[in-house]
Amino acid sequence: KNGLFIHTANAYFENFGKMEDTFVMYGFPGKYHFDIGVKYLQYSYLGKGVAYFSSNIKNMIDKEWLLSGKITQINLSDLSFNLSFDQIWKQLEPDYPLSVIRNAAYIKWRFFKHPFNKYELWCYKPVFGRQYTGYMAIKINEKKAIIVDLLISQSEKTVKKFMLEIARMLMKRGIERIETWIPENHFLVKMLQSTGFEKKQEPTGIVPTIRIFDKSLEKNYATDNFYYSMGDGDLL
Repeated sequence: KNGLFIHTANAYFENFGKMEDTFVMYGFPGKYHFDIGVKYLQYSYLGKGVAYFSSNIKNMIDKEWLLSGKITQINLSDLSFNLSFDQIWKQLEPDYPLSVIRNAAYIKWRFFKHPFNKYELWCYKPVFGRQYTGYMAIKINEKKAIIVDLLISQSEKTVKKFMLEIARMLMKRGIERIETWIPENHFLVKMLQSTGFEKKQEPTGIVPTIRIFDKSLEKNYATDNFYYSMGDGDLL
């Protein structure tokens, strides 16, 4: 209770946890700091934990899915950058009622202006569609691809097509495995499993954690609706 961690955390919350500025805070501590936070800092376990997927890309491509969509790698210099990502967020926001606002401003700041990490941003467009219907941020680590962030609709067909095209693209580059983290109770869990992802033991020991400042946010609602990815923090 008198340690440096508690004093630092309390000072942080006093400055940045004012009701008029802060709705909710969340993060991914290890169990040791989570237990301290529960005891002294009003931490709560978020949702039903985190689901970790790690799969061989070849197993995903072996699925007999039809080619019916197109993926495009997006760069910050693309003239339609702002419009494209603002449209994606506007279209998909109802499917993600409790989430970071993943619009163009956020994408620029998080994935293109990071001082150390390099990310690839890929968007999906249906065969006969004119607009992108989802995006994925990927970090390449030798022969492994890490899906750091993913925004896609609740359409299982769309998720399958997007993942198939990503898997094909990665395999052509000699990348062998793919992995990602998402909330255990999110609709994407079943959809990713249907595409060939294998659910495995989470390797880092992170504990999804929330502290609610606005009491109008009910814990049960947050548990059922909160969406996060590893792109929400700097673990990857």
